[in-house]
Amino acid sequence: MRAFFFVMLQTLAAAALSAQTTPIRITADLTEAPRRLYHAEIDIPVKPGPVSLISPQWIPAAHVPVGPVANIVGLVFTAKGHTLPWKRDDVNMYEYHLLAPPGTTSIHVHLDNIATTNQSPARSTWAVLEWEGLLLYPAHLPVRSIRIQPSVIVPRGWHLATSLNPFENGAAAPTENATMPPRAAVWITKSPTLRC
Repeated sequence: MRAFFFVMLQTLAAAALSAQTTPIRITADLTEAPRRLYHAEIDIPVKPGPVSLISPQWIPAAHVPVGPVANIVGLVFTAKGHTLPWKRDDVNMYEYHLLAPPGTTSIHVHLDNIATTNQSPARSTWAVLEWEGLLLYPAHLPVRSIRIQPSVIVPRGWHLATSLNPFENGAAAPTENATMPPRAAVWITKSPTLRC
């Protein structure tokens, strides 16, 4: 019975991976970074039915599960213009469950992150965005196979520095507001973005 469950889980994961031809799109809004408040708008491709999403739990270079789930507030899921009820997992506090209505192709997520002093520091003239504080993606899939296209909006007059190679209108140089090419989720969590 255990082997059957494992094979079914692998089959479902493979089906979900093949279904993700469109990357997850996340826009990090740091216009309130001087107040230590980051916002995210996330569009996650899904199929109708039960959906499980997870926030990063294991962070590169950390040896214990220290994902910043405690800093996530203001979480709202919508699909087709309607707010969706959600439930946190009974065992894993990093995981969220909801039901995508019939005809749904994507779920929109809004969340806020309260930037603490030891995670994603922010001041009046600069901020460091650790992407894991704003990410949600399908649960029970290898993060190396989940594609995410990050974008960032910064306060007027700020500039950005990142290893994610931002592009805007074909330019490769960092700009105030930028969209980066899609990357594996594991790569995004290893690439902090500095705004100053």
